[in-house]
Amino acid sequence: MSKLKSLKNRIVREMYEQGYSLSDLLDAYPNCSLKYLDEMLADSSYGQSRPVISYGLLSIYPCKSKYFNISKYRFRINGKMQPWPPERDKISIFFFGGSAALGINIEDKHTIPARLQTILEKIYPCEVYNFACSSYTLRHEMLRFLDIIDQKIIPDYVVFLDGYNDCYETLNNRVLINALDLYYQTQKKRYKKLKHWKTLFDSILFHFIDNKRFKLDQFIDIWESSPLDIIKNNKNIYLSNNFINISLKKDGLQNIAKYVWQRYLDSVLIIRSICNAKKIKNLFVWQPVPLYKTRKEHRLMEKLYYIYPYGTITQPVYSWIINNNFPGLNTFSDFLDISMIAKEIENVCYVDTAHYSPEFCNIIAKKISQKLIKIGLN
Repeated sequence: MSKLKSLKNRIVREMYEQGYSLSDLLDAYPNCSLKYLDEMLADSSYGQSRPVISYGLLSIYPCKSKYFNISKYRFRINGKMQPWPPERDKISIFFFGGSAALGINIEDKHTIPARLQTILEKIYPCEVYNFACSSYTLRHEMLRFLDIIDQKIIPDYVVFLDGYNDCYETLNNRVLINALDLYYQTQKKRYKKLKHWKTLFDSILFHFIDNKRFKLDQFIDIWESSPLDIIKNNKNIYLSNNFINISLKKDGLQNIAKYVWQRYLDSVLIIRSICNAKKIKNLFVWQPVPLYKTRKEHRLMEKLYYIYPYGTITQPVYSWIINNNFPGLNTFSDFLDISMIAKEIENVCYVDTAHYSPEFCNIIAKKISQKLIKIGLN
């Protein structure tokens, strides 16, 4: 086990600690070898190296490897080099989402944006750019979208795939905020003690040296810092749908669901306003998640839900939102619900606690392509 390259991947380490091995993953990667899985999962660990960028967002450092590549413009490459800025003789589609859209634990060419481009370019000259990032909610993606617009780069279409992260990150994860504030306050106090010329020199030195060295991922683990005590203390929420029997009449869970949905709706309204002003067409997609309307055979690594229990809140939140028919959004043509498409697949949909298998990515990409064509991709 110690010789495995993939142990650099946090999820693989947790998997081994729970008694799983790489061979347990083979069903999610048909016709693939253990050697391939080891190398591909090791490359996915590049997604764990994260700098802070504009608007205080976490991003991913540019990287080059066999299976996981992030350009210097901070989008994941779709299996081949992509021009930047986008060429005007092609339809440009910017794709936003969390780690499932980014394609953690699958290779570049198997991500949803990559598969979407493969499908659409048979019909239209287009380029799909994968700006998804781990732990992002629609609110984070809105700011990332603004950051790109700030650079005067205007796409033809924007697609937002969300739902999973919105269910728990929305409840306010203070770890990054507190860390940045502590660092800022420490620096400010230190500067007050320095003479003016030394402060200037120190600032320049930080920009060119310390800024490259300061990696928040060295002491912050976003995955393990969610404050959802209500979920961790509720034994009925864990594992498969058969064990999730939560009454949404309980004010706590109902209020969480309402809060999650309102935050999502607010972000939708802001993004729509930006798109209207810039003449960009938009599509909001409510994504499938592993613990809502799935079967046990759709999932691997079931024991990992005990390690990452906060993801289980998606089941009651999704139930309330869908039972209430996506209030305020269900009648709009720029919204697509694909939360239950796992019913269309017999094989493994999830390679770990949250991330899609290559086959499931292809099915999701097909659904999104059909919707884009319907609303007018031209």
